[in-house]
Amino acid sequence: MKTQFKITLSKCTIQIIIILTSLFFHCGRKPRNIFSFDSEKSTPSINPLSLPTIKEIKLTRDNNKNIISWQKLTTPVSVLSKPNNNNKQNTDDDILKFELIGYNIYKFASHAFIPQEPLNPTLTTTTQFEDSSASSKYKWCYVVRGVFKVKENIIEGPASQIVCEKNR
Repeated sequence: MKTQFKITLSKCTIQIIIILTSLFFHCGRKPRNIFSFDSEKSTPSINPLSLPTIKEIKLTRDNNKNIISWQKLTTPVSVLSKPNNNNKQNTDDDILKFELIGYNIYKFASHAFIPQEPLNPTLTTTTQFEDSSASSKYKWCYVVRGVFKVKENIIEGPASQIVCEKNR
């Protein structure tokens, strides 16, 4: 003899199940720790577009090597960390000082996107870079970005203009 169970749920029980399920799955969002009372370190929110851009980037070809050169950035750079809408004087806490620590060079085929990883394994401190790995398979393009240090943070500045090889 089979025993059948019939489950009847009230409207209130169904609403509770829905609420608990939505709390459990978070709808794809990262859960926040609402019970943490530690004050977080205030890291400055810096718009990279407020940093200086590499100018006068040039690409030359010499003995199967691409040589990328650019104008040196001047540092230190000072940027307001918070816009001051009042008529108050800016304090040292409102101004962030940036120090140029080097450059990153990015190489990509003319039909591709700029990669996330730079071509140079370590920061370049000079204003010239030789790329001996440029094969004739693609038309190569390059972008240079300045790398700055502010407090303990390392920030990449905006990308330079894109320079590409001329047709070979």
